[in-house]
Amino acid sequence: MANLIERELKKQTATDLDDFYRSIQPVQNLNLPKSPLGLWLKLNGLGFFTSTWETDDKSVNRRNVWQPHADQWKWFKWVLAQRGMFLFMGARKMGKTELLVIFQCVWLLTQDPQHLIMIITGTDKRGKELLKNIRTMLSALGVPLHGDAETTIRLIGNKSKQENVQYAGVNGKIKGNHCDLIVVDDPLDESEGFSDTKRTKVSNVVSEAISMSDRLLIIGQYVNENDLMSQWQDNVPTFRAWISNYPHLCKMTRERFLQNGTLRSWGMNYEGVFYTSNEAIFSGIQLSDVEPTGHISAVLDVAMGGADRTALAIGGTYWDTELQDEVMVALLVSWQASWAEVIDEIVAYLKESEIDWFFYEGMKGKVTDNLLGRLLVEEHGFDWRQIGMIDSTQNKVFKINRLKGYVGTGRIRVHENTPQETLNLLKTWTPLSRHDDVPDALAMLSEKVFKY
Repeated sequence: MANLIERELKKQTATDLDDFYRSIQPVQNLNLPKSPLGLWLKLNGLGFFTSTWETDDKSVNRRNVWQPHADQWKWFKWVLAQRGMFLFMGARKMGKTELLVIFQCVWLLTQDPQHLIMIITGTDKRGKELLKNIRTMLSALGVPLHGDAETTIRLIGNKSKQENVQYAGVNGKIKGNHCDLIVVDDPLDESEGFSDTKRTKVSNVVSEAISMSDRLLIIGQYVNENDLMSQWQDNVPTFRAWISNYPHLCKMTRERFLQNGTLRSWGMNYEGVFYTSNEAIFSGIQLSDVEPTGHISAVLDVAMGGADRTALAIGGTYWDTELQDEVMVALLVSWQASWAEVIDEIVAYLKESEIDWFFYEGMKGKVTDNLLGRLLVEEHGFDWRQIGMIDSTQNKVFKINRLKGYVGTGRIRVHENTPQETLNLLKTWTPLSRHDDVPDALAMLSEKVFKY
């Protein structure tokens, strides 16, 4: 079904599109353009939809007016024509949100002050930003609005008790009456794709939205093999706009992306495919004998025993004259033991390194009263101000994979005094590895060191 629609759209011409748009007559006496293209050009004239993406000259500090390509107007026509639930999947940085979310809402509301829309996003911040953009454009066009709430928009002339545009998050129940359009825009990011709980929350929200809307648009990319897109793509109309479909519309290249990202991430975000996540991103990490010159931090990834390992990462930064940037050097140590069994060895490393700050991963209730922290203070003379607990809820694989760019550019290096066993655990790590304690400790350390 989706492939047939895509083939038919490719046959359309710019004239066909103008005829299609002119068939939708505005109902407000605002003297606004009668077609989406005309409205877009008017918004361009008001300073909206500008971009620097079309120039490769980084020294040019100016913004260019962005006008959608003819192919992108076909996306817009396809989206307007859909009823019920439908998906628009496509590569990042190709204008999907600008055209299919923000502009679609502006267009529909300039046509009908009774149109009711709900926007669902993964974070409150993103939802508020989208509504702010829509509100600002409507105001610039002269559309009369009630109030200036962050999470709703109401047009003067709206006879409904419901707002014209409202925002809802994926973490709660969506509220309101029936909507003409519900847009679910990037409900999960890649780091959340590993979480069964978060994927279930999104699926539940979408299930509620199906019965609440005439049109339900879900827009975004894959985040997991079992995500929302994967579940619905073969059951509802689906438009695919991956880099292979529209190479002329995507400025990102695979080579450039892989300098800082993983192959799996590239596939999900740009090609619409799932590559096996088995990259050993630390296999070529550089060793260093340079001692950090800045503050020294330490992070302990605790193990309670069993098959888990306790891992310690100690490091700081120095200024690399060749890179002209800060480089973090980390000493890594790990033990096939619980943290309590090796506490004396941990303390010896901390004291020898003369640390400024020490962080340990939250115990999740298994050790009460911050036992590790109290031992360091009461038994070993550390200052409470030096100690902090990390309560990390971020998925480990995503957190660790974020280091790829730092490792590839040489901004994270391992001190040559790192024991060989620990170094091997780091260098051979992939998302399929049994032990992730060493790279996890390194990831937490890098977050603290580069943050402070």
